[in-house]
Amino acid sequence: MINEEIYTIDTDNFKRITGNRIYELRHSMELSRERFAEICGISPSFLSDVERGLKSITVITLYKICRAFNVSADYFVLGNEADYQNDVALELLNSFTPEQKDMLIKIMSDVKQMAEIKK
Repeated sequence: MINEEIYTIDTDNFKRITGNRIYELRHSMELSRERFAEICGISPSFLSDVERGLKSITVITLYKICRAFNVSADYFVLGNEADYQNDVALELLNSFTPEQKDMLIKIMSDVKQMAEIKK
């Protein structure tokens, strides 16, 4: 069955929501607008317009963002939060040294054990 809702999409709302998701990603990565824009190959002023929902990004720019930050396009387009959280966690984990990763695994195991005890 065809989902006819796609023909009645509110493009202004879609741009605002997508822009907000890009803004959230940038902030979660603690990147300035200038650095994020540089990585994505767009101007900081264009990024500002996108984040505020005034302009749309192209598929190519979406691809660059997804590749640069290891984030699924599902999050930006469909709002799949679970994939986004996993993608961000993996991106952050990849930024650590092997020694730091070992420490994080230990900490996460300890936190998981503590949470299970509290159940």
